[in-house]
Amino acid sequence: MLTVVANREEGNLSQEAIDTARHLVQGEEPIVLSGNEAVDIPCCLPAENAVSPQTIRATLAQFRVDALLTRKRGRRKAVLTCDMDSTVLEGETPDAIIALRGRTDELKEVIAEARAKGETFAETMRRRIPLMAGTTEKELQNILDGLKRSPHIKTVVRTMKANGAVTALISGGFDWFTDRVAKEIGFDHAFANKLQWAEGKLAGSLFEPVLGPEDKRDLGLHGMPIQR
Repeated sequence: MLTVVANREEGNLSQEAIDTARHLVQGEEPIVLSGNEAVDIPCCLPAENAVSPQTIRATLAQFRVDALLTRKRGRRKAVLTCDMDSTVLEGETPDAIIALRGRTDELKEVIAEARAKGETFAETMRRRIPLMAGTTEKELQNILDGLKRSPHIKTVVRTMKANGAVTALISGGFDWFTDRVAKEIGFDHAFANKLQWAEGKLAGSLFEPVLGPEDKRDLGLHGMPIQR
């Protein structure tokens, strides 16, 4: 099945784009998913002289659309997982905290040293978190209020949940943010690193273990209950 989706901000899905996509995959009559916005094109790939997914996307790029080729079987997903920083939120909350503390130059040094030494995410995070010490909850709220949310993310989560999926926000950032963002957007679960506090301010430390990229992947693959 080839799914073709227009960018709402750049116009409707044109008939020319649909016809071009259908020709590329030798597809059947398109199934309208959302008027002037998205269609499914049933097809049988690999067909004789079939083009690659990369060629399909490159050819359709002129129409400013996204194209996704999937198998018909198993298309309805049981789990949706999303990262938070630079995904659901249009910004990086850890960097924003450090910038607020005026310690961006120190952060650059930490990152440069970490790359030179080949440190893991967890090792680098343990060196970054002290740069955030002293930040208040009000300051964290100001950071969160100043970050834009990804367009249509609420619609994506709501649609997945309406079709029986379990949804989770999984971040290598911090629980203070994920708890609030998950509630705002409507995620079922939230996972992140747990901040330590002292006298109402960030203590500059985390509760172990540190949640990093590998842990995020494992949670997405094995940590989600698929029955809602």
